[in-house]
Amino acid sequence: MEIGETYFKLYRKIFNNGLWKNPIEFRLFLWILGNAVYRKDGVNMGMVKVKRGQYLRSLRKLSEDLAYIHNRQILHYSISQIHRSIKHLEQMQIIVVVETQLGTLFTVLNYDKYQPLLNEITTSSTEETTGIEELGTQLGTTEEQLENNTNKGNKGNNVKTKDNIYQLFPSSLHPLQNYIKDSCPRVAKLEKQLTFEEAEILQKDFSGEIIKETLLSMENYSKLKNYTSVNLTLRNWLTRKNGTNKSEKRNGFTPKVESEQQFSKLYN
Repeated sequence: MEIGETYFKLYRKIFNNGLWKNPIEFRLFLWILGNAVYRKDGVNMGMVKVKRGQYLRSLRKLSEDLAYIHNRQILHYSISQIHRSIKHLEQMQIIVVVETQLGTLFTVLNYDKYQPLLNEITTSSTEETTGIEELGTQLGTTEEQLENNTNKGNKGNNVKTKDNIYQLFPSSLHPLQNYIKDSCPRVAKLEKQLTFEEAEILQKDFSGEIIKETLLSMENYSKLKNYTSVNLTLRNWLTRKNGTNKSEKRNGFTPKVESEQQFSKLYN
């Protein structure tokens, strides 16, 4: 039996990455990585040739695959949640996707480097772990990513990338998450921290400047420790203060929402 049919390799540095803090994206990536074709010659699925390191699946099926139990109920991520997570994994230069008649074809970048074929694994521990460390570097902390990317560039390393993604996306955290971490230490200590998805929704519902002002008010609130969730607390404060929520948007009110670039600048 081939090694890929029994297990797949994963480097420990993945736990130091922001991806670990986003359960949807983390589970989605592991699912794609673990189900990607291992065979050297790939497999045929209907009229689609699925090559080594690729995985073919519809978004609806992925929603079923990633079902989870909460309060004794089986829940599913929405198709829009799955789609946003896929886009973020693409931005992080972890996967690329192509739409086909049979579903979405996922390609795990640098798959050969960290999932080598059995006959390519040598007895040298250094050579044997090179591919795994590539994945760790790719998914490591921001500082490690930038440092390793620079060092590899100086050595002429030819790791496959579409562009210098670490300059375009220096962190897997949303700008709002980074702002809380860097400028609102008391808010950052609340039990339930803001997720990437929640930050994106807040960005769509409220202007960045208003969110920033409200966060600072929360940070200076003497009874903040009595609250649990950053997202629920922030949204309640924003709604009371500004009256700009989704229900009002549906009724014709559209708050000012900055572009992604403008929004990011507010938190730098």
